[in-house]
Amino acid sequence: MELTVYKASAGSGKTYMLASEYLRLALAKPNIQRGFRSILAVTFTNKATEEMKSRILSLLHNIANGSQQDLTNELAKRMKCSIATVQQKALDVRTAILHDYSHFSVVTIDRFFQQILQAFVREAGLRPGYTVELDTNRLLEDAVVKVLDDAGNDKALRSWIVRLTEDNIDNGKSWDVLPRLRSIGQEIFKESYLYFSPSFREKLADKTILEKYLRDILQLIKDFEGSMKAIGTRAISYIELYGLSVSDFKNKEKGVIGYFAKLKAGKDYEPTKRAYSALGTPEEWYSKNSDKSSEINSAFFELNNLLNEALSLWDEKGILYNTANVLYKNFMLLGLLSDISRNVQQIANEENILPISSSGYLLSQLIGESETPFIYEKAGVQYNHFMIDEFQDTSVGQWRNFRPLLDNSLAEGYKNMVVGDVKQSIYRWRNGDWRILGYQLNHDFSAWGINELELDSNWRSDGVVIQYNNELFSRLAKTLQANINDELNSVSIPSEKRELLQSMVETAYSTARQQFSPKTATDKGYVSLKLIEETEEKKSTEIVLEELPLLIADLQDRGYKPSDIAILVRRGIEGQQVADTLLSYKQLSKDNTHCYDVVSQDSLFIANATIVKLIISIFRLALNPSDRISEVYAHLELAKRQNPSTVSSNPHQVLSSNFSNDDLQFIKSLSDVSLLDAFDLTIQYFHLNERSEDIPFLQELHDVILKISSD
Repeated sequence: MELTVYKASAGSGKTYMLASEYLRLALAKPNIQRGFRSILAVTFTNKATEEMKSRILSLLHNIANGSQQDLTNELAKRMKCSIATVQQKALDVRTAILHDYSHFSVVTIDRFFQQILQAFVREAGLRPGYTVELDTNRLLEDAVVKVLDDAGNDKALRSWIVRLTEDNIDNGKSWDVLPRLRSIGQEIFKESYLYFSPSFREKLADKTILEKYLRDILQLIKDFEGSMKAIGTRAISYIELYGLSVSDFKNKEKGVIGYFAKLKAGKDYEPTKRAYSALGTPEEWYSKNSDKSSEINSAFFELNNLLNEALSLWDEKGILYNTANVLYKNFMLLGLLSDISRNVQQIANEENILPISSSGYLLSQLIGESETPFIYEKAGVQYNHFMIDEFQDTSVGQWRNFRPLLDNSLAEGYKNMVVGDVKQSIYRWRNGDWRILGYQLNHDFSAWGINELELDSNWRSDGVVIQYNNELFSRLAKTLQANINDELNSVSIPSEKRELLQSMVETAYSTARQQFSPKTATDKGYVSLKLIEETEEKKSTEIVLEELPLLIADLQDRGYKPSDIAILVRRGIEGQQVADTLLSYKQLSKDNTHCYDVVSQDSLFIANATIVKLIISIFRLALNPSDRISEVYAHLELAKRQNPSTVSSNPHQVLSSNFSNDDLQFIKSLSDVSLLDAFDLTIQYFHLNERSEDIPFLQELHDVILKISSD
């Protein structure tokens, strides 16, 4: 039996297809009441699990009541039975699933591994009654703090922490090493660390070995930098000997002589393009109108030899030097990684918990190298069919654990399938490896064969968007592959690996082109791509932020509602910049015809809500009547609520005015009542509950105050 592989791009109806395939298997079982128990569908998130279950039950319901004609007819044809029979089977399967829901096996891959491990508590080195720890951050925090505590009694450990602190200070960072320890500590929960060999882990824990490595790294850096600085110093000396200066040479400090100056100063050792082009070419050392050309020609022989020496040294040892620098920057942290790992294991043992990231690793240790491991049989796994969704995000460890099940199922003649799209591989931070779907799958199941199918119709996007994506991915794949091939020409690697890399990207994106679905509006949709180039006066971010309000206004003029517009950013700080820009534009401009209000993750925090800031300012003013900042802020925000047109037309007048005596007297009286009463009185006095958008924040603030008051 071949393994069926679906290549499913975004919007191609993947969830519907998976649910349909599940039904084809479940309805074809002779024992309709228990047949669904033999099917395992695996996803990667709880949300995807619930979506899959809902879709399967929905299709069963629709088939049973006759509202899913296309799928019903297809099933009847495949099963060689009447439509009425298919409808009755769908009704029976739906009833069976609802009455035996715990055996409706649509689960996340982590959940499946946990189910297997529960049958091997003793073999896995766990104690009965263990719990799975989902919050590895809490576990890591306790382990990192314990490392610092242990340093008081461990001289070697204390030495590493002191050197890490000194390294922080030397690089202009805080002396506090906790943030860096937390950061490096995240590595111990990743597969790349868990699957280290025992011998390698022993070396990481041996600080004597690490000290030797550190000395070797520092010596390599010192020797390379010393040689490059010496070349730069000799070159500058020759220049001075001939009565020349950097400004006498072509391109001045940006030219080849500038490179020598950098070498002498120890700032940057990587050669520039101008340095390479100047080698053996006197004309690249001086400009055509130079009055120092004869002196430069006289010095050329010595300077060119020094340049050749520097370039040769970089070409020979530059990569090694850069590698040593990267290693050194993280080496002090590496020396503490085993201590953090040991503490995590100790805390986990004491609390009888298992970090969720360790479940796959423990299972792989039990499986070993066996192709048909006994543990699945012992665990009572009686699945015949396996369906794996989002396969492009499968990690090497997960695949190592799951592959024997597929092998065994295919050998027994059962149908299995995986679904994925390498373009959507976004879980590399969770060790997801798109190469498994990209090409390893074909190698691993070459004995059984691969039946590769493509869902190439886009049911989600309009025609113009589909056409744009087709063109974009096609061009990007070719460009990236060409760049990779250029790099391959300059390195020496095994021929088998070279052959793979020479077509890797284009092969991965060979199924990127999508077709229109029957429902596609071929002439609808719009895409505009604008590349922003920085200028000397403005960075690209500034230019984008300036143009953004105008673009939003233009979209609204074309009939789009504010809720139709989404702004995507790479980092949280960029999202805050967008929100601040639109808020500022709204306040400073007199544009009342467009909406610039932003709903963002930050804006949903209670502390960032304007209504909450207003109430807090009033409370501060009640406690400190001389707090002018709180008074001005509260007065301005209240004025915006009561008379926004006056604020926008004459904000300076509002800022220069004050609260009335009655208002100030009321605010002062708040200090004599409880916090909860002050909250209620403030809302009533200033009518702060009249805007529906403020109600959720007022309710949340009320709950916070209630909790504070009861503690």
